Formats: sequence, structure tokens, C-alpha cells
Amino acid sequence: MVAAGVAGVVATLLAAPAGVHHNDWAMVAAVVPLVGHSTRYRVSRGLQRVIGTFLGLVLTAGIILLDPPVIVLVLIIAVLQVAAELYIARQDVIAQTVVTPLALLSTMLVGVTAGGAGSLMAAEGLQHLADRGVETVIGAAVGIVCVLFPWAWRRWVWGSPDPTRAIPVVRGPGS
Repeated sequence: MVAAGVAGVVATLLAAPAGVHHNDWAMVAAVVPLVGHSTRYRVSRGLQRVIGTFLGLVLTAGIILLDPPVIVLVLIIAVLQVAAELYIARQDVIAQTVVTPLALLSTMLVGVTAGGAGSLMAAEGLQHLADRGVETVIGAAVGIVCVLFPWAWRRWVWGSPDPTRAIPVVRGPGS
């Protein structure tokens, strides 16, 4: 809860002056590194989130530049949905590579069909790509800091030679 809240605040403070207004993406990215069995794995998940998102942004930009007709866009979204279901629990980089365009293209599709924008480029597609990249980096960075803070605390403040292991609680007499 703290990581998501801090990421939302940091994203709002840092990204709002730049015109980025999707701090919910930062909050989601901040929570990703918190899940895992080790500090190394958690940090890896945060980095994989950023790498996968940027690969997904490149894929999304390619699709936007092709400006496919709506029916082809719907088929692309369907293929991305299948790929997301296949990889979401197995491999974070691949999952984010397909989830990113899935999410962005789905929202852009609504803009094209309901708003009468006519094309993906007219649906502010490139601004959404920049927003997603900035917010993901902010969120993942905050999440990784939240993961590393307890490790650093155990290492340098408590002086633990192995900060990845739990420090036993010493109880006094009568407890």
C-alpha cells in the first residue's frame, strides 16, 4: 500500500509538470517489484516490467504507424490477448511486451470508433506511449526502492552480515 501510494504521489509531482497524467500506471508498476521470494527476484521483476513495457511501446508504435483498419486492429488485439494469457504468469518481459500494446490499443480503439478520430494517430496514440513509458519508470523505481530499503536497513543499520535472512527476535525473560 505504501509503495503504490508513494508512487502515485511521486508520479503526480514529477510527471504532472511534464504533461503526463496517468499516475495510475505508476502505481501499478510500483506494486510489481513487491511480489517475490527474494530481494534479487523482486528487483528483477521491477526491471523486467520496465524492459517489457518499452518493448511493448515499440510494438505499439509500429502498429500505430501501420494505421490498420478497425477490423484488423480488433484481430491484433485478440492475438495480443491470447499471448498475454499465455505469458502473464510465466515471463514478465514477454507478458509486458504484449500487455502494453493490448491496453493502449484497446483504449485507442475506443477513441477511433466512438470519438470519430478516424485513425490511431489522431487518437493521441503517441502521447499515450510517452505517458506509459514515463509512468512505468517512475513506478518501478519507487517499487524497487521500497524493496531495497528493508534490505539496506538490515545491512547497514542492524549490521547483519546476511541481510536477506530474517533477523531473529530476541525476547527478554518472562516473555
